[in-house]
Amino acid sequence: MKANIDYSLQLRRLGLKATPVRLVLLEYLLGSELPIDASSCGDYLRQKNVSFDQVTTYRNLETFVRKGIAKKVDLQDGKYYYEKASDCSHLVCEKCGKIEHVHIEKSHDIAHEIVENTGFQITHHVSDFFGTCHKCQL
Repeated sequence: MKANIDYSLQLRRLGLKATPVRLVLLEYLLGSELPIDASSCGDYLRQKNVSFDQVTTYRNLETFVRKGIAKKVDLQDGKYYYEKASDCSHLVCEKCGKIEHVHIEKSHDIAHEIVENTGFQITHHVSDFFGTCHKCQL
């Protein structure tokens, strides 16, 4: 239960009410190593016996994005995913759907170079890679 206290405080610091749905969604989001979709959020809320509707789930996930807790990820499979805000990229296998995180140090250098050369102010960038994982190549 201590985790809920921490999540509650984090939500209040962002000016959000600590509703049961938000507390459980935040717990799931921050505890997940990989991007999650709204459907899996619904499964998690049901598992935790939290009453919700799908619209509320989407609204809360979008609120987390606006507040900078989460980022929205398009893995090119027809739905959006959400994950804790970070600068990581993804490796997505187009055969089995496996998703892996990969951190690319040079992406910061490239973004800095773009700003220096063009004056363009970057707010965020996406670097996801699609292909075939090692296991599916066998």
